[in-house]
Amino acid sequence: MVTVRTIDIKLDHTSYKIYLEANLFSKMGEEVKKIYKGKKIVIVTDSNVNTYYGDSLVQRLEEQNYPVQRLVLQPGEKTKCMESLMGLYNHFLDFCTVIVSKDAP
Repeated sequence: MVTVRTIDIKLDHTSYKIYLEANLFSKMGEEVKKIYKGKKIVIVTDSNVNTYYGDSLVQRLEEQNYPVQRLVLQPGEKTKCMESLMGLYNHFLDFCTVIVSKDAP
């Protein structure tokens, strides 16, 4: 029997749930597919977390047929700035934008 603990987070402006389950990471792709109906995924992480989880997370998401891109930032406060945010936004737009030519059939 799988035991799932749920922690309800209730803030003034939002609320969400945190799920705790043994080996949940191993089925991350399946769990994402249950709640995310989009077609593409961009993973934003830092190099410390990426070392441990990056490749396996990408693999699990790709197994669910998501095109995945990973953006790895340097750890620490220096990347928590407007310049990094604008770079992320530009990447998101590049990854998600489809250009249609008026000459296309």
